[in-house]
Amino acid sequence: MAHNTKAELSKALIELSQEIPLNKITVGDVAERCGVSRHTFYYHFTDLFDLIIWTFCHMTDRINFLNWKSVCLEVARNAIKNRTFAISVYHSEYKEAFMERIFYIAEEFFNVAFKKIYPSFKDLVYVSRMAAYAVSGTIKDWFENNLDDTYLKAIGGVEFLLSSPNIDLLKQTN
Repeated sequence: MAHNTKAELSKALIELSQEIPLNKITVGDVAERCGVSRHTFYYHFTDLFDLIIWTFCHMTDRINFLNWKSVCLEVARNAIKNRTFAISVYHSEYKEAFMERIFYIAEEFFNVAFKKIYPSFKDLVYVSRMAAYAVSGTIKDWFENNLDDTYLKAIGGVEFLLSSPNIDLLKQTN
């Protein structure tokens, strides 16, 4: 299990969240479920929050301008598949940091996407942040609605933001 220890710890956390409220899960619980020592857990992660963030980032680390839609669909389906875990994280003391991470990922994505579409646009940072707020707000609403099927609308919204008429409008305002 050595090369997959992080993934196994993540899987153990998700499994435990199906049985125990997230705020009751301990490092010892995760380590025991995974069949490793607490020392091994701490070798890979600083605390449970670190593991939660790793779990989320591991799902999104492949996102880029070319594959964003398929990765977003995969992440959404994975969240729905692990609904109890996802909802538990959202409603936990980690909510704010979790949402900040979503915003950061969205902002970085839009920075890269808009640079590729129109590299000399002077208000790129502002427009990227605006798009990231829209996406992270939509994701927040999605969590508030217990991960219903509105994620398809969110993905459609990103497609709209990246569509040719909107990009042409950005070019005209530069």
